[in-house]
Amino acid sequence: MEFPKFTSIPPAQVMYKNQLQEYTQKNVKQLPIYQTVNEGFPHAPKFRAKVLVDGSEYESKSTYPTKKEAEQAVAKIAYECIHNKIDARDISLIYKEPMLCKSILYEFAVKTNLDRPIYNTRYTEGPSIVYICHLVLGGKTYKGELAGSKQMAKQVAAQAAIESLLRMLYEIIMSKNKCHPSMQTRMDTGSSEKMLPKCSGNLQGQKASIERAVACFNTDGIVGSSGSGPKRKTKTNNWERNKMRRFGN
Repeated sequence: MEFPKFTSIPPAQVMYKNQLQEYTQKNVKQLPIYQTVNEGFPHAPKFRAKVLVDGSEYESKSTYPTKKEAEQAVAKIAYECIHNKIDARDISLIYKEPMLCKSILYEFAVKTNLDRPIYNTRYTEGPSIVYICHLVLGGKTYKGELAGSKQMAKQVAAQAAIESLLRMLYEIIMSKNKCHPSMQTRMDTGSSEKMLPKCSGNLQGQKASIERAVACFNTDGIVGSSGSGPKRKTKTNNWERNKMRRFGN
């Protein structure tokens, strides 16, 4: 009995085109537009696909033997990118909700082994009483905006601290991105090996020093000049000869 032949695409991957289409329909957007190009030969095709979704274009990183596989691969890339953006937007909405900020900041302090946040709230008199809060976390003071109640002033101060911490992390990430513009992962081969960028300035000097140290590292694990290896071997041979004379061998 001959069993039917199935495509090599995993079942979970087949669904990405459907999921991408459902996303556009639910959000009243234009349906995905696919474009496939054969980069190989008629007898040995290598298809690469692009898809246009919500004004953004995505391209498959690898080539595939069939159009169907190429389209499913690029649909997966587009679907995951869109959902990552949605998740990031949801996170920003969470910390921008003042009533959650105190608990978020407290949990952050616990997980990072910092002292509990210290809130100092005072009010100002006038036509209506308003409160302002200063928050101390990790030795740094954060100031919140004016609020109509004492509890809300604390929440707003916690929100200011969270935004400051996120801004600091963002600046660090962007600075690393500028220093390592060519850092990327070899996705086409399925390897997690990373391509390191070319070093410049002080990094280039450190690289040269490391290369010299490796070149001078002899078989006995000693770092030094190229002559250190033979000298040690000569000392060892002399010790063995003295031992042989002492015991009469």
